[in-house]
Amino acid sequence: MKLEETVNKFNKQHLLNVESKDNKLNLSIHGNNLCLNFNKKTDKIAELLNTMQKQSLIYFEDFDDLTMYENETWNYTKIASGWNTKNELLKMIEQSQIDKKICIHLFNINESINLFDIADIMNLADENGYHTDTSLFNVSLSLDGINNYAIVYVDK
Repeated sequence: MKLEETVNKFNKQHLLNVESKDNKLNLSIHGNNLCLNFNKKTDKIAELLNTMQKQSLIYFEDFDDLTMYENETWNYTKIASGWNTKNELLKMIEQSQIDKKICIHLFNINESINLFDIADIMNLADENGYHTDTSLFNVSLSLDGINNYAIVYVDK
């Protein structure tokens, strides 16, 4: 319980405020603000970020790295949800054929997915054009047992 209290306190200190308006994603943390432009509505990405932060194991720590992309227009390939196993998710990733430059991986995972599974997912994403060596990511434990996943990328 003590460890859980410490994690919750830490997460509150590093909570990213996420708001979606039309095709813009407004992010703020510790008085720093950032607006990312997308080619389509950002409601689902904002929902994922807000949901996952409430139960985050790894907080979104690379906020400063995103500032260089404020003048870019972002795209995202898809949001794959409703998967229960690593293999189901891998199949969804394999269906993407678009070349990506920088990506944010958003994982919301249940107990059936472990860190080794995430490594496999990242490796497959890398093989499919998602440059995971330059990615920013957030991993959370899904308390409702439902998995969600998204990849956000910047066009070349």
